[in-house]
Amino acid sequence: MRSNVKNVGTVLTKAFQRLSVMLVSAAYAHPVASTSCCPFRVRFAPNRGKSGWPPSSILGEYAQDGIGGFKCISGCENDIGKSIWLQLADDSFMNGTRWAWTTSDNEYIGFSVEYTDCPTDAALWNLYYQNRYVIGSVTMQCTEQARAEPCCDELVVTRAPPLLSAGDKGVVGTYSWVDGAFECAQCAPQINAPVVLKLVAAELMPWIDGQSSHWSFVLQGSYTAYALHDASCPDHIGAWHYWVPHVGYRVTTISLQCASHDKVEL
Repeated sequence: MRSNVKNVGTVLTKAFQRLSVMLVSAAYAHPVASTSCCPFRVRFAPNRGKSGWPPSSILGEYAQDGIGGFKCISGCENDIGKSIWLQLADDSFMNGTRWAWTTSDNEYIGFSVEYTDCPTDAALWNLYYQNRYVIGSVTMQCTEQARAEPCCDELVVTRAPPLLSAGDKGVVGTYSWVDGAFECAQCAPQINAPVVLKLVAAELMPWIDGQSSHWSFVLQGSYTAYALHDASCPDHIGAWHYWVPHVGYRVTTISLQCASHDKVEL
């Protein structure tokens, strides 16, 4: 009797060990993506493209990694030497199979809101910002249609409402591409800080309805103006909201254009 109990216990132990191995393997297995997906470049993303903690930049060029995903081969800078991958994952908190940005130590720094066959088809993404995931749009483009520079080498804002034309809230001037955003160092000379034109997730601006991301003029953490709709490049935007003290945001137009003729159509 004791021998039979011992044998049953041994069988159950081995079965449990095999089941444990299967569960662990399943937890780390990634769904296989279609090989027809194009290599691509991530051009723009909220928060200057930085996601995760410590933040890693997802802006860069991605190539197929040979196992159904993509690895960033150019750009994607971070402070701790992590590699960045984008691959299909199926973890419970994502509510199904999603495209997920991961680092070399398996940290999820972002994932698509919905499943798509290829990452370039995903409209919205959950990106980790400070202490939570925030929904925003990301501009991605197949490599054969893209180049390393942003949509404009430089942007020039030539006209804005009087409150935004000069002084400590001025946005008129020339903007250069710096670390995932456009910056104008001379726009507001009274303030020892550049005016930054960058993508901001709408979820971080509670006064905006909807999701996606909006180009916004930001000075020392304050939103001086933001686009009324999403756009792949700031010079595609027709209407902006700008801040009027004691009144609130008002609709206006801001004239801006690419400084160079070598513009990329997105």
